[in-house]
Amino acid sequence: MPVRRPVQHKIVRRPHAYANPNSPAARIRDLRKEQGVTQEKLAQLVGVTPATISNWENAGMRPRREHFSKLAQVFGQNETYLRTGAFKNYQDLTKVSTDFLGILAEMQKKIALSTGWSGNRVKVTVEFCLAESETGFLPARPRVS
Repeated sequence: MPVRRPVQHKIVRRPHAYANPNSPAARIRDLRKEQGVTQEKLAQLVGVTPATISNWENAGMRPRREHFSKLAQVFGQNETYLRTGAFKNYQDLTKVSTDFLGILAEMQKKIALSTGWSGNRVKVTVEFCLAESETGFLPARPRVS
């Protein structure tokens, strides 16, 4: 009778999120280290356990929406940056907003010129719809009317 050998299972380890510098896990870890905050202290400030912070930083799990909000307050950042990496500071967000308003003003002038109406009779409305993606809520395509 042949001898049975134990089956050896191959252990597959998931790569850590900090291998991807564009992940929310890496941003949370980097901001925490930049500000010299321990996982224990951050857990206390956010209202979770230190194990939860460790799981967030190692991509074991993602923070909930309310936790992203608390993390943004603790780090002095905006939630969009923590979720997506865009708009690290409010100056970036302000510049984009100013640029967008400039584009809308130009659009309004062009519509007024092409229709023969005065500029104050032309109104441009932009509606943004939020769409949930893997990185959180992001603006979908704007609809201009």
